[in-house]
Amino acid sequence: MHHYPFHVGDYIRATAHLDLIEDCVYRRLIDLYMETEAPIPNETQQVIRRLRLGSSGLILESILAEFFTLEADNCWHNSRCDGEIQAYKRLAEVSRINGKLGGRPKKTRQVILANPAGTQQEPSGLQPRTKNQEPITIESEALSGKPDVPLVNGKKKLSEACAEVLEFLNEKTGRNYKPVPANINLIAARLKQGATVVECRQVIAKKCREWRDNPDQEIYLRPKTLFSATNFANYQGEIGQNE
Repeated sequence: MHHYPFHVGDYIRATAHLDLIEDCVYRRLIDLYMETEAPIPNETQQVIRRLRLGSSGLILESILAEFFTLEADNCWHNSRCDGEIQAYKRLAEVSRINGKLGGRPKKTRQVILANPAGTQQEPSGLQPRTKNQEPITIESEALSGKPDVPLVNGKKKLSEACAEVLEFLNEKTGRNYKPVPANINLIAARLKQGATVVECRQVIAKKCREWRDNPDQEIYLRPKTLFSATNFANYQGEIGQNE
């Protein structure tokens, strides 16, 4: 693909916690993904050389872990990129079939539509995703990561959204917090108050960077601290600040 939709506002919101170098690495990864129409290979040195990242290997690994998912094919996948590529190929196939019919059809000829009315949603513009970052009432996924959570009547299940946030916390901290009521209820309360999944992830990522190397603070990388009403409101307000 030599062109793909890009929503500036969504991108800024999803990457507000990244510094300049992290943002550059992320954009180059997305451009590579869309240009080659293929996931990012897990050969780190090959990717560093391809993207001209020099000594940014550690940053590359951090961005891949936050916005992409390593799957069974040993490649880093991004669900939004995969969806846009599939939509692009579907439209290309439709154009190829219509071309075989003689190009622009006459009014009496049946036209093959990419998205017949009532059967599929129109492909939405590419948005930077970070593994379920949208509000739980919106069907969408940013360049970031995990497959979309199940939907009921067009809305994400609250339990699934909470599980995604808890899973991300476990990934970033190397811990194994269980999806028990004591943990899930805290996250659910923040989502019900209007927080998005991406904001929850941004808070986790930011506090991990600040606390992970400090033994006195590292113990507070837990649901009880991160998602209490008062703490989360403060941490949420820090998103986007210069670090």
